[in-house]
Amino acid sequence: MTIEAVITILITLIIHFLIKIFYFKPRPFLKRRVGILIPSKKDSSFPSKHTLFAFAVSTTIFYYKRTLGTIMSVLSLLTGVSRIWIGHHYPSDIAGSAILGSFISMLIHKISSLMKKTNEVS
Repeated sequence: MTIEAVITILITLIIHFLIKIFYFKPRPFLKRRVGILIPSKKDSSFPSKHTLFAFAVSTTIFYYKRTLGTIMSVLSLLTGVSRIWIGHHYPSDIAGSAILGSFISMLIHKISSLMKKTNEVS
């Protein structure tokens, strides 16, 4: 579980970096649409790194420990909502980050499961 979570975070970090290189979406406070509660960088709003990592890890944990994973998923959602509340992200940034983080985790889990089955057969 731990190795799978670390691999998921590393791949998520790489994907986050690549998206930031090729796509720019101004943060809500830069377009003067909301007030800002905490100072922030003026980089792209999408994806939310905090939400991306939170969902990637909580989804990975959910596969092995359902109760803890569910609690962590709720906390991940609260992380995303807090990023909207402080004026750093749009709701679409949070939804996209949650989907992307969960998808990466599911993909890594599937690959990990297939590798375990292949090693058992050998």
